[in-house]
Amino acid sequence: MNAVLTGTGAAPIIVRERNTTGKSEVCEGGPMRLIRAKNYDDMSLKAANIIAAQVSLNPKSVLGLATGSTPIGAYKQLAAWYKKGYVDFAEVSTYNLDEY
Repeated sequence: MNAVLTGTGAAPIIVRERNTTGKSEVCEGGPMRLIRAKNYDDMSLKAANIIAAQVSLNPKSVLGLATGSTPIGAYKQLAAWYKKGYVDFAEVSTYNLDEY
């Protein structure tokens, strides 16, 4: 499995597998950054870092968070950092995105 984290600006999109044509899905709206990860744990840590950095830069961030099993690793890392006081979500708003 090729695990990659993609996103435009501060809005990461986690992609675990390529589509049936062997290509990653492309989102419209501008250039996309691809961040390669060695595996799921590495991808989760990178995603958590991006989210934590966004919240640090703008404590009143509005985040679109996916449900399901793919982002669980990133959310576990964020929860661990929160418990240690490394990141604060007090002023953050979220939109929790279910199946699309």
